[in-house]
Amino acid sequence: MDIVRSNDTVYVNNTNLTQLESREEKPTASIAPPIVILILGTIGNGLALILLHHLSGEHKWRVFYRFVLALTINDLLGIILTAPIGIARYASNFTFTFPPSLCDYMAFVQMFTILNSAFIVLSMSLDRFYAILFPVKYSFSAKERRAHALLILGGVVSLFVSSALHMAGRHARSFYPGSWCFVDFNSESWADKGISLVYALTGLIILSFVTILNIAVIVTTVSYTHLTLPTICSV
Repeated sequence: MDIVRSNDTVYVNNTNLTQLESREEKPTASIAPPIVILILGTIGNGLALILLHHLSGEHKWRVFYRFVLALTINDLLGIILTAPIGIARYASNFTFTFPPSLCDYMAFVQMFTILNSAFIVLSMSLDRFYAILFPVKYSFSAKERRAHALLILGGVVSLFVSSALHMAGRHARSFYPGSWCFVDFNSESWADKGISLVYALTGLIILSFVTILNIAVIVTTVSYTHLTLPTICSV
């Protein structure tokens, strides 16, 4: 940057300054972590699917294994639908920038799969809670139908919450190192803040219910053990 003084006037040659500002500082993140996640996630979930199919004659696709199947498929899709896109940015030495439509797609897939995974875990907790606390009713109920209804309900709610960003006409934001996108929770827009709050509260509510249900199951199981031990010891 050259500065020239002429009487009381200062002239600044900002050519070099402009060139420096135009050079964006590239991230220094390694490409190894996303590749490892893609490989391990694909292999791990793939093996789980193979084992579930191979052992289907033994577990007869009971409710628990249906939940595990749904969780495995959900996680696998979340990885293979987003990880290659992030890796493409790493491979381009961070010169490839996601267009708005691609960033919105990536944000939707990640928001949906994360929330849907939480709903599947909640469904598993509800099923165990009902089985432990009301064993007689559970044994005579339509377990498979209820499991399918819970999975569908969780998927619909996850779809609605994850689509709120697009229904509101808002766009996702890419986060460091520009290889993933999510709802812009730092935005000054009330729409973005509202969507972020709804998403966070939904996750918090799910987490709270899972915690309460699992604690209830543990307490009931421990209480049942204390009641049956004296009977066993007296025999």
